[in-house]
Amino acid sequence: MGRRIFITVAEVSGDKHAAQLIRSLRELDPQLTIEGHGGPEMAEAGARIHRNTVEKAAMGCGPSIFSSFSVGRGATSMNTNRIC
Repeated sequence: MGRRIFITVAEVSGDKHAAQLIRSLRELDPQLTIEGHGGPEMAEAGARIHRNTVEKAAMGCGPSIFSSFSVGRGATSMNTNRIC
């Protein structure tokens, strides 16, 4: 099995930064498998998105707490899909 990377972001700017990272990693190793929780920019860059965590991004203390529960549920569901 080839190398595999999982990236998680929770808002739009993270999606943009992760997308650039994904493009750079693909230049270094086109066979790399990249998956994650993120948004459309990560998907466009070539990542397989398991959960869109960007579309309901929240700023500020209150909304962020509720948003983190959503990300946490996604992470818990990923435990059942682990390979190693």
